[in-house]
Amino acid sequence: MKKIIILSLILLITISIVINVYATSTFEMSLQSSKNEVSKGEEFTVDVKLSNIQIDKGLIAIRWKNRI
Repeated sequence: MKKIIILSLILLITISIVINVYATSTFEMSLQSSKNEVSKGEEFTVDVKLSNIQIDKGLIAIRWKNRI
């Protein structure tokens, strides 16, 4: 059992050293507001549009956090 754990750890360390990840992406982003002027307390929306998404070798993930 001890030998299996040691061999597994050696394998994981070897894999983590050998594997390199290179992922690049380009895209265009535009923002479109539902209103040009807003009063305090008034609700509005902003559409975020991504286009021309190009990915070289890898995965892409997009995450949004509202910080207002």
